[in-house]
Amino acid sequence: MKSTQSALERFRWSMGWAHTWLGIAFSTILFVAFWAGSLTVFDREIDAWMMPELRIARPEAVSFDETVIPYLEEAQPDLGSSVFIETPSERRSAIRLVYFSSGELNFVYLHPESGAQLDLTDSQGGRGFFYNLHYMLHVEWMNLGLFAVAVAAVGMLVVITSGLFIHRKLIQDFFTFRPKKSLRRSTLDLHNLMSMIALPSHIFFPFTGVLIMAVTYFPWSVATPYDNDISQYREDVFGYARTASGVEASASLASIDEMLERTVRAIQVSKETDRAIWPDRIYIQNYGDENAVVEVSNTFPTQHVETGDGRVVFDPYTGALLEQIALTAPVKQTSSWLKGAHYIQFDNWLVRWLMFAAGIAGCVMIATGNLFWMRARVRKAQPDSNGVKLVRGMTVGSVTGLLLASVAYFVINRLLPHEAELLGRDRSDLEVWTFFLIWLFSFVHAALREKSAWADQAFAIGFLATFAVILNWVTTGATMLSPEGYLPISIVMMDGFLLAVAALAIWSGFRLHGVAAVPVRSKLADAHEATPINTE
Repeated sequence: MKSTQSALERFRWSMGWAHTWLGIAFSTILFVAFWAGSLTVFDREIDAWMMPELRIARPEAVSFDETVIPYLEEAQPDLGSSVFIETPSERRSAIRLVYFSSGELNFVYLHPESGAQLDLTDSQGGRGFFYNLHYMLHVEWMNLGLFAVAVAAVGMLVVITSGLFIHRKLIQDFFTFRPKKSLRRSTLDLHNLMSMIALPSHIFFPFTGVLIMAVTYFPWSVATPYDNDISQYREDVFGYARTASGVEASASLASIDEMLERTVRAIQVSKETDRAIWPDRIYIQNYGDENAVVEVSNTFPTQHVETGDGRVVFDPYTGALLEQIALTAPVKQTSSWLKGAHYIQFDNWLVRWLMFAAGIAGCVMIATGNLFWMRARVRKAQPDSNGVKLVRGMTVGSVTGLLLASVAYFVINRLLPHEAELLGRDRSDLEVWTFFLIWLFSFVHAALREKSAWADQAFAIGFLATFAVILNWVTTGATMLSPEGYLPISIVMMDGFLLAVAALAIWSGFRLHGVAAVPVRSKLADAHEATPINTE
């Protein structure tokens, strides 16, 4: 029996070691992924806040024949290139076009009624910036950022699994939080609570994130079965494909509106449903070429989780239906559901808010894990050790520093002139520069100010978040109290979120300011408290 207990304790000790040091090693990347991923749940709402020109009401009916086709005829995309059209939705009313012209990739937004091109504020917004930050850290060189996030995601699965082994009272942890206990005890309680309350999401999102990008991580997995013919793989996976002939077609595009209506009918018949379906993607393959095709799909349905109700392919010049591609294979259906649950683009506000809350819970879990580790070292009379200083600086920079950089990103968006440019960089680049410079500064500040850095940066977050809301009101003329013209609920929500962040940050600043001044407690002073589970 003794040997069995000894083996069990050794196993729990090894799990505790893996939980602690993998958590510390990957904490910064994981916090970035969770924070940016949480924001991307509302990426289009952030886009509308940062690009006020998108704040337009969605009309009851949209005619692509009167808006998109005339624009394409004037823009003249490159022969044989691809044209991508994103239809209006409840979350974004404008029509979005992506096409190549003279070899240059263009991103254009059209007014859904007039078809006029919107003169948008030059910004990457939430969709272009936070989404890329979430899964590849904006490090494109040799896909280094992509692989770093993947390794951290796998590491988190190990951290979560080992955490389940080292805690004996999982159910009790779910109901235990003692904020009036010592900072060390309450920090551990909060860490355990946030770990348990959103445990399924902490496992699901890292797993599905790696699964979605598996082909990028392991390209040989699809190249080998297809004898390195990736085009054949894409045709089998994504459906209909044609090779451009290089000959310009003599006919013009047929009615896109009619193709959309036929797509709705085809999907409803195939699914035997009467529910509302609104295709959100129109893809013109080989534009202007004799072998062009138009593919209409409902990639991100609003009524259910899985991506894709199927795709319908048309001849672009006659409007004839060429093929209907349905998600019938069980593997494709499973993959579709996993992707849809990870991307969270459906229009169920309750579920999306719950997923956002789960992401924030992950951020709190990571931050409190590092804080507990530091307090444990301080309790062992190691407050000035290099390890504590390193983790303190890393935690401050990756938690409050990341939040500070995020609100600074919103502030600079409202401060920069419409045609701002510096050193050959356009306005959107300057916004991104500001984010990373402020984030880098937060690490330097944390190293210089040490214990006071928490409070300093919390106060700065509170000030900048409030300032961002005021700037939005001043620059757009629309406030939550007295809106002028059309003000989407998403903008009210964004302003409210920033004000909530400001209030929480200022309250935390006062709390942290008081804690920073408290001297290190001795072991004797803590002896009366229950010793927590050893996770060090």
